[in-house]
Order: sequence, then structure tokens, then C-alpha cells
Amino acid sequence: MTLALLGACQADSPSRPSAVSGGTFPSGDIRLGYTLDLPSGAGPFPAIVFGHGSGRATRDEARGLALRLVAAGFAVLRYDKRGVGESTGVYEGVGVGNSTRMLGLLADDMAAGVAFLRTRPEIDPRRIGLMGVSQAGWIIPLAAQRAPNVAFMVLVVGPTVSAHPTA
Repeated sequence: MTLALLGACQADSPSRPSAVSGGTFPSGDIRLGYTLDLPSGAGPFPAIVFGHGSGRATRDEARGLALRLVAAGFAVLRYDKRGVGESTGVYEGVGVGNSTRMLGLLADDMAAGVAFLRTRPEIDPRRIGLMGVSQAGWIIPLAAQRAPNVAFMVLVVGPTVSAHPTA
């Protein structure tokens, strides 16, 4: 699986997805604006929930990578971070004083993406994984604990230190 993902990232000219849908899905009492990119052909497809780096990230920042993953046969769920773009809620950056709470909320959002994909007929619910960059390296393992049966995790530029303050 990882080799397929890495190979997809090396494509010179990714093809356009065969289908794109959008809207919102729930995460607790907020709604996250999303785009679901689907590959050509008949599903059900393996899928990736894409997690954000730090800052006011939108789904559009992952578009180029999503197109490469779609060309490799994966469906990709990209969403706007809470309080950004078409997502409701309040954006709050992650810092030393709030990292435990905020990383937990962001993990809940990613796990909600997994739950949403499991409702979609074009997605294989047994082959849903998590992928993300930078700050998502802290979020993805937490999201995997909250979303049972995540098939794989890909941390791009993952963390090497704790996000939590030390005593």
C-alpha cells in the first residue's frame, strides 16, 4: 500500500478525477466542508482521509497530491479545517497551552471523515486510511484510535517530538 502511495506521488501529469462531490459532513456539533475526489471506473475504491498541517488550511491545499492519489486508484476526502473555508466552528491554532485539547478536536474531525466515508457506496469501508503532512503527524495516530479499523496511516514529514508541554 505504501509503495502505491509513493509511486502516485511521482506521477508527472496526474489525470483528473472521474467524479468530484462536495458538501459538508458532521463532526460533533460542527460541519466540515469537503471535496471527495474519485478515480475512474467502478468502485468500491480504497480511500484516504487527508489531514492538514498547521494554520488555516483548506481542502484546496491538498488538491495536487489528491489528483496523484486518485490517478493511482484511491478516493481522497479533503476538507477545510474547522473554522476555515466552508467549515463551521472556530479556528484555533495549536500551541503549547492548548495542544492536548486542539489535537484531540482535530483528530475527532479526521475520524469523522472516516465515519463519513464508511457511509458512501463508492468507498470500500475496509480500505480507508489516513494521510497527512506536518501537524497531521500528531493528529493521525489519535484519529486512528478514534476510528476503528483504519487500514493504514501515512505521515508525511511526521513529528519527532511531543506536542505536549513537559513538566
